[in-house]
Amino acid sequence: MGRLWRAGKSRMVKKIQSTSNYEELSKMKPSNIQSTQDWMDFVKEKKIARFKAESAKFKSMKKRQLPHTCSRKGYARLAEDMKKNSMDSSSVTRVALWTKAHRKKDGTPINSEVAETLERINEIENEGINISSKDVANYVISKVLGPDRGHIRAFGFGVTTSNFSLLSQKDDHYAKLEEKCEKMEVEMTQMRYLISHLLKSQGNGSDQLSNATNDQVVNNVATNPIGTSPLSINNNNTLRKCTLLDCGGTGEVVAEGRWSSNDPNVTVHHVPLGPHAVKVWVDLPKKSDAFLWRPNSEMTYTEDAVGSTVAWPLDKVILS
Repeated sequence: MGRLWRAGKSRMVKKIQSTSNYEELSKMKPSNIQSTQDWMDFVKEKKIARFKAESAKFKSMKKRQLPHTCSRKGYARLAEDMKKNSMDSSSVTRVALWTKAHRKKDGTPINSEVAETLERINEIENEGINISSKDVANYVISKVLGPDRGHIRAFGFGVTTSNFSLLSQKDDHYAKLEEKCEKMEVEMTQMRYLISHLLKSQGNGSDQLSNATNDQVVNNVATNPIGTSPLSINNNNTLRKCTLLDCGGTGEVVAEGRWSSNDPNVTVHHVPLGPHAVKVWVDLPKKSDAFLWRPNSEMTYTEDAVGSTVAWPLDKVILS
């Protein structure tokens, strides 16, 4: 109804501007307007130069309109669909999105203005000017259509320049985090392989040693109470007092305890001790927040291991 009313009003204004005779203008008065003076005031308003200038301005703006074919889908959902159907999501740029949104299903531009705009975009791209997609002010679309006014074109409703800047920073941050996680996964895989290879290369005939899992080796910390863990009867240093130095190589004394065994075949809470290590009882932590050599989910610091046995590097155990 509103469109019909605007169309009827537009036709009436055209007739008024094309008619100069006073009597003919009076006869054109609609029946729903009672006052002749009100009608003539309306006619006078439509004939002044200011109204004609505004009318010409809006006509020119209407001709330059670039309607899209997204319907109610909008740019955001169109971009999501394009990324799903594309092998490389990074190829869905603002130019590709804007081009897709202003073409019909058969690939032709929706009108002549869109066709001219696409030609200018292709000309700029063919010039080989390397413009970053994150440079909003100098991007291809902004160069062809003019500077963005408030909201950025081809990004959906409500995306401003400041919002786009924040989104770009978040994307960069997430990309760096993903790269870091991938690198850590590769390093962890290599560590598991090396540990497994080390266990198999010891060749002592122990099925328990050869079948030990990587997680058991990494989380090798004993929790048996004093008196229940078997001691090595072939070790002259059994139960001798010793001090434990920091595993990080600082030389700081982190705990006092008792030597239990350095036999590689002895188990520390059912996990083989391995070479170049000592099984010790922790009696007194000197630095309660010092990390254990092989922490697990139950024990992380020296204060957590009081009254239990732990594995410690051989070169970091000093006999008293």
